[in-house]
Amino acid sequence: MLAYRFTAVYSDGSEYQQNAADVSATDPQRSCYYDVDQSRLSFFFLEGGGRRYGVSLEDGSFWVDDARFRMHDGDLSGFRLVFFRRHKHSLMIGSGERGHETVYRFGWQATDADGSNVQRIMEIA
Repeated sequence: MLAYRFTAVYSDGSEYQQNAADVSATDPQRSCYYDVDQSRLSFFFLEGGGRRYGVSLEDGSFWVDDARFRMHDGDLSGFRLVFFRRHKHSLMIGSGERGHETVYRFGWQATDADGSNVQRIMEIA
């Protein structure tokens, strides 16, 4: 079960929402993230547990619930989504898994005026 599910909002206002099973609508062997059209993506949100986190691929700003903020200065262009989940399993020899933790990481990468790659990532545990 996913603690947070994503919503991708496109430049035309349409949305794609991750389903509870996290199975792609176009390829059942893949996750829902496979269906996200990166070329039209404007906003990306994670929601769960009464919280909402988001990132704008238009200006690089982030949201936590209703608070909007930036984690960069200067002129950047070509914001591209970065999103992944990291799973950590705690094991004990002889007795199997003791715990499981999933951390969600999302944000963007962009190009600065010098042509260098810049990334800003938010982590939600």
